[in-house]
Amino acid sequence: MPRLPALALCLAALSAPAGAAELSELIAMRDAAAPGECALEEAASSQPFSGGTLHAVPCRPTAQDMLSVLILERDGTLQPLFFAQPDFQFQYATDGTLDWANPSWGGVLVSPVVSSFEADDATGRITMSAPIAPGLGQGAFVHDYAFDDFGVTLETARVSFDGGREVQLWPPAAPSVLEEIGVAHSLDGFTKEPTPDTVLASPLDVAQVVSPDFPSEEEGRPRLEISMEQRGDAVAVTLLDRGWADDSVEGKAWRVLMAREAEGWRVTGLGSANICGRGGARVTTGLCP
Repeated sequence: MPRLPALALCLAALSAPAGAAELSELIAMRDAAAPGECALEEAASSQPFSGGTLHAVPCRPTAQDMLSVLILERDGTLQPLFFAQPDFQFQYATDGTLDWANPSWGGVLVSPVVSSFEADDATGRITMSAPIAPGLGQGAFVHDYAFDDFGVTLETARVSFDGGREVQLWPPAAPSVLEEIGVAHSLDGFTKEPTPDTVLASPLDVAQVVSPDFPSEEEGRPRLEISMEQRGDAVAVTLLDRGWADDSVEGKAWRVLMAREAEGWRVTGLGSANICGRGGARVTTGLCP
């Protein structure tokens, strides 16, 4: 299948004048969009879509489905539609079944060949459904696309199992704020604060250093998240004080560095950052928007 950079070239080369498209024109357009992939010369199924007519030109059958190429006829032109399809790769879980919830992916493929689909003229949405390979599961891979004047955009991809269970595959789940910040034995990415002259009996007493507002009498849903890492006689802590009742600053992130001494754990570094409730950056040393 052609990869994403070829999409613009294909669209420019394949848009051609047409009236009420003849089957021969549709087949020629299909074969130019997906060279060597189609073998049928059957009539297309057509329906109104996005101010024109959407033609599903049969391409080839599979054991479970009929593959087609979708061609939009509008304003006197024929335009084949190309669909981005993330290349999901699944690993087996410890119980021997596929771990559907944690796929890896090796990029995005682009192809005009689609499996079963539904096109909603009212919303400009196209939903494609491809059965899971036999023996791997009962259900289908479902891709939801939006169509506008710039082409087809993948919005979501999921596995929909028979029985109603679904697993979202795309867009990839965003990491949590704690995963995004991580734990490091430095104050990089944090504003350095005055280091308190404090020795703790245990690193678990770290809340004494930053004095988080938890539990709080304020509105919101306050919560603490803590991650620690020890390297020999050094401990690094990331602590999130979150859930503030503020639509701009959602909380505070702290980085605390400690070193073991005879009497306990001495604080050797302290840094802070803002956790933003809106805008681009979720964590910043500057002001939240």
